[in-house]
Amino acid sequence: MAIVKELWQGQRLHFRDRHLILRVHANDNDSDTDLETRINNALVPIPVDSIRRRGARAYVRLRDSNTTVPDTVDRLNRMPDVRYAIPDLAMEPGSEVGDPLDHLPSNEQWTWALNFLQMHSVWTNERGRNNVVVGIIDTGITLQQCPTPLTKDSRIGECIRHEDLDGDRFYAGQSYVTTPPTMDLQDSSGHGTKMAGIIAAKEQNSKGILGMNHTSPVYICKVVQGGWATHNMIIDALDDLIEFAGDRKVVANVSLNYSDTTENIVGTGKWQPYIEELSEKNAVICCCAGNSNGTELVRGPAAFAYYSPNVVSVSAMRLDSSDKPIPYKQNYGGTADYTDDQGVNQTAVIDVSLAAPGYQIYTTDNNGTSSYATETGTSEATAFVTGLVSLMLGRNPDMSPGQIVQCLKNNCRELPDYTAAEARKWVGSGIMSPVAALKNVKWSVVLLTPSITLNLERLRDEPTGTIAFKVKSCADIPFNVRVEGDFNIYRDNSPRPLRKEEWTIVNYRTPALGLKLRVVYPRGAPDVAHGLVKISWNASGGTEMVTINGTRNIF
Repeated sequence: MAIVKELWQGQRLHFRDRHLILRVHANDNDSDTDLETRINNALVPIPVDSIRRRGARAYVRLRDSNTTVPDTVDRLNRMPDVRYAIPDLAMEPGSEVGDPLDHLPSNEQWTWALNFLQMHSVWTNERGRNNVVVGIIDTGITLQQCPTPLTKDSRIGECIRHEDLDGDRFYAGQSYVTTPPTMDLQDSSGHGTKMAGIIAAKEQNSKGILGMNHTSPVYICKVVQGGWATHNMIIDALDDLIEFAGDRKVVANVSLNYSDTTENIVGTGKWQPYIEELSEKNAVICCCAGNSNGTELVRGPAAFAYYSPNVVSVSAMRLDSSDKPIPYKQNYGGTADYTDDQGVNQTAVIDVSLAAPGYQIYTTDNNGTSSYATETGTSEATAFVTGLVSLMLGRNPDMSPGQIVQCLKNNCRELPDYTAAEARKWVGSGIMSPVAALKNVKWSVVLLTPSITLNLERLRDEPTGTIAFKVKSCADIPFNVRVEGDFNIYRDNSPRPLRKEEWTIVNYRTPALGLKLRVVYPRGAPDVAHGLVKISWNASGGTEMVTINGTRNIF
């Protein structure tokens, strides 16, 4: 994979040689053939070697180096059918080795992050659920000789090399570093294996470490080769991850940064398409802020979290000698200037969402079946946040990615001894707090029937009937439930009911509740019945109320 550094829109940027991303305008009534035709027409005058298309978007490889990417992109952006054309920006993983935690006892140096996050309290109630898929988009995973070749979406199983990673929870995505993608998921650098340990290392196996999530399936995508990844590889991996998840919720760990500074990327004035490509994904995407030792703005894609409600920008923190949390060697939030297409000077907001432990993190390594390493950086911090998000989504999969991100940010710990402006710069909303975040996730209790069933048929003219419905928590979590209802029989055009029945039922600490309530149907009543039931439930300090109306004609 060849990465070049060339001038585009006044900025010198790293991107993949002879490759670009093209998206054409699309309407709701466009067929797949329409979109293919539109893409092909846009590329007619351009010498193209290959096109990989997904809907209105295409990944294009140019035929020869005489046709430069910057010139081709600018040419395509002048065409009326083209929504945008952009270079495939280069990306890199980032971790570094930190100084020893000399002020902590040796037996606490490797567990300080989990202790600081109070994860043992969290695991009492929440260990992860199968209704969430965690994607690790990185350098792959440590593997050994497989009895049978890996196939896409299959369990990695005993192909996993590390004894602290449960192969039955890990599933094979693809390696996107070549075209077409392959099944070579071997992790040669160890970066992806380290992220996997922080997120999903085994529990109760008397080995090594504990991951944040002990249950949810993990999907491995490889996007780094020779130290480089690209923006398009991330998008391809996200698409396959979301497709694999199906109806389950998705959180993706992207501990990678664009190779160029945010000032340079924003300075092109053409940075919005990169945001759009992430924002449209139905997933929470956790991204690292970068490890510049406080000398740079947050690097993308984390840099654009302000504009993408589903993207989390994660910085790193450590403990000082008095065990106070402090920022550690990360990029910071701020602003970047650019000129828009109309020649107007604008300012982009570059945000940190929150901070997480990212210093001297002990995790799985790729050097053997029981190898571990200690790493420092915003990559490791991002993996902690990914793990927490997976627990939050498991508790309530009905929350949207944006709602989860907002809940995550609203329930952070403050950074002590910093002004509000300085804290915002370094740690955004604060330091992640799993206990508070999970406490304030709205528990999902769903009606198993779309409406109340009114079963009021006159059997042999008997004046009785039933109202039946069920409520159930999304993950079989016990909850307190209270049912209040009334049932009314009306004469035609009469505002007053002929008969009204009311009831209250309280059922505490149940993961599911099914009710069948008897009502009396008066003889000689009209053929329209109205039922109103109010169902309220309470879990973890939060209360929700839903009102269901049902009407059933009686014949």
